[in-house]
Amino acid sequence: MARIVEKFKKVGKYGSVGATGGPIVELDLRTLYLKDLSLFGSTYQSKEAFVNLIDYIEKRANSTYGR
Repeated sequence: MARIVEKFKKVGKYGSVGATGGPIVELDLRTLYLKDLSLFGSTYQSKEAFVNLIDYIEKRANSTYGR
């Protein structure tokens, strides 16, 4: 996450809808407040977003485990 946040322009926004990369992230808070960033989470997504997430996970599993 730290690498992603560092690339944001000032007053950027980042929304998270899951934790496929794991629940713990490292973030330098100075980057957050010096760039005036907004981070938010969401528990609701459309069916299309869910299908895209499953597709992403399957592709990642296939490339990792050679399926």
